[in-house]
Amino acid sequence: MKNYYQILDLEPTATPEQIKVQYRFLSHAWHPDKFPNREQKVKAEEKIKEINEAYSVLSDPTKREAYDSTLHNDSASSGQTLHSRPSPNSAEAQSKQICESCGLPSDTKYIEFYENIGLIIFRQHKSIKGHLCKSCINYYFWSLTGKTMLFGWWGVISFIVTPFILLNNIWTFIFTSGMKKNLFHITPDPSPFWVFSTIGGFLVSGFIFSIFLLSILSSFFTQPTYSPPPTTAPIPTRISRPTATTTHALPPPTPACLKWDEVTPQMEGQVVCVYGVVLDHIENIDSITGAIGQTYFYFGRKDQFFLTSLYLWNPTEGICISETGLIQLNTYEVPYIKIEGDLDSCP
Repeated sequence: MKNYYQILDLEPTATPEQIKVQYRFLSHAWHPDKFPNREQKVKAEEKIKEINEAYSVLSDPTKREAYDSTLHNDSASSGQTLHSRPSPNSAEAQSKQICESCGLPSDTKYIEFYENIGLIIFRQHKSIKGHLCKSCINYYFWSLTGKTMLFGWWGVISFIVTPFILLNNIWTFIFTSGMKKNLFHITPDPSPFWVFSTIGGFLVSGFIFSIFLLSILSSFFTQPTYSPPPTTAPIPTRISRPTATTTHALPPPTPACLKWDEVTPQMEGQVVCVYGVVLDHIENIDSITGAIGQTYFYFGRKDQFFLTSLYLWNPTEGICISETGLIQLNTYEVPYIKIEGDLDSCP
């Protein structure tokens, strides 16, 4: 004889209201449309027939009374006791896992999900805690995290709290990734909108964080370097020079003199003795009067230290000269010394 109390998972002392609630729950949980697999669908249809049969007897007081009498006699003659649910402290009850959200038997894990919605001045928050099955965990994670990702930033307190809530939710969800779903479930699937909001929000946050991290690392490892700009000295037309004359015999520069390539823009305003071998000198000629405007003496590239004079000198290429004067900078911050008198030669 079938035990209708076992089929509906009820105590023999269950009230009519308890029978009705349990029937609605089981009929919804075992509805054949929830099972895409053909074999599972057939089993669900058989289970629904048993549930309907049990409910039709136990929901009718007259039929239930007659059924209880027959069930009691059968149990007494066979030496069996009537079905009763295990006590909460029994080993059977402790080994049976029930989802605290949907109420279905399933593998469960204890989780804590949070939701935060910023309201500028105030904020609205809630939490989901308990032992839940995988279907309920998926539903609450995507729903609560998606809403927090979209609406959790609007307020000072919310802006501070929201990152911690998102990290807690994603860490808890990763921790439950090894759980398996039930063959059937009554929990609705999460909305695609909240799924998109969650995934999109984490991608945008990761992109912003990576840009911020790269900027910090680049500023830490990159050191500024000085690159002297090109000189503004014009390249004039050369003219014929007078024949070479004897230069003034002057003593060589003292050890205090600096070589021309040791002069830096940071020496601006200092009086320094500089020496070096002239590689090139150029005269700037006025295009109208033909008069010599200025002479430039270069020891290396045009964007490095040079001497300048208002006088025309004899050919000086390959000759070592020294000059003591005030270090100045041109428009492009190239150091130079303006010669006021005669050139000083050196070995």
